[in-house]
Amino acid sequence: MTVDNNCKGVLAYDGNRGSYIAYAAGAIVCAAGGFGQLYSNTTNPRVATGDGVAMAYRAGAKIMNMEFIQFHPTVLFHPQNRSFLISEAVRGEGALLKNIHGERFMPKYHRMAELAPRDVVSRSIFDEIKKTGSDCVYLDITFKSEDYIKSRFPNIYRVCKGYGIDISKNYIPVAPAEHYCMGGIKTDVWGCTDLNGFYACGEAACSGIHGANRLASNSLLEGLVFGHRVGQKIGESYFRKPRIGDMHIKVQTRKKAADIDVEKIRRDIREIMTKYVGIIRTGEGLRAAEQRINHYTKELGLIKNTCIEHFELRNMLLLSRLVIESAIERTESRGAHFRMDFQETDDINWKRNVIKKRV
Repeated sequence: MTVDNNCKGVLAYDGNRGSYIAYAAGAIVCAAGGFGQLYSNTTNPRVATGDGVAMAYRAGAKIMNMEFIQFHPTVLFHPQNRSFLISEAVRGEGALLKNIHGERFMPKYHRMAELAPRDVVSRSIFDEIKKTGSDCVYLDITFKSEDYIKSRFPNIYRVCKGYGIDISKNYIPVAPAEHYCMGGIKTDVWGCTDLNGFYACGEAACSGIHGANRLASNSLLEGLVFGHRVGQKIGESYFRKPRIGDMHIKVQTRKKAADIDVEKIRRDIREIMTKYVGIIRTGEGLRAAEQRINHYTKELGLIKNTCIEHFELRNMLLLSRLVIESAIERTESRGAHFRMDFQETDDINWKRNVIKKRV
């Protein structure tokens, strides 16, 4: 809830009562995480539908650098699990990437081979999968002893063993998956947004510290530092306001409830984003994605939200549109944003942020 660019609280939907509740507060902190669920394969949990970022955008906050989405190159590719991370530390210990023919391929893509930056390794695997007509590649650390692997990577060993993969004897099937969103709600170095009284931290925020291609584990440090700083800032400026408790609001709308296949639409969104707005992008593909997302947005615009899944679906559509628009606007390749039709990094025209704000 905002009045004259001041955040007054949060308007929440009570699904059990079918009404809205207004919660007033002197300060609101958004730490709702990222939006990995826009993609078919992600390390993110099912709830990562970007609800906090979508909420902030609708409230009038600036959203920044939505085109920068990091894909982790080595995520377990198994029928029962396609979201378990195979740490970069495995490659750091000398593990080799091999295609379905058992051939090592990274040296032909980058001088650092398996230790190349994440975006390079992800694109290389994507290209190798396409060339060989496969669904995945393999990570080989079988040259290390079982005792060594158990002591160095106990959790990875245990999880893979649970799926019948003894990584001391078998190759690990892996493929890239969406992992982290560098973009989000624009903040300063204190977690302040351009709405007074509204703060953001963690993956929901875009403080700028990750640039175009987050370094491993920087997000953990970011959460500690900026979470603490937001608390400090609120402590310095917060003053208690009268609380609005359990205030139910009737919202009139011409929209009507409708029986929609939420899972099908959600699956379609993820397939569209993965195919056209994933690891490698083109202007043509981005415009095709934009057209299909806009179609769904218009279709659902006439339907009343009656459950949390409906709200999540609208948020996914909104964020998909913002990612696509930002990716179309940035006519260069930088970090996690790679366009086949603009493969060079253009510091003269594009060493700047792409900012979106609701008009």
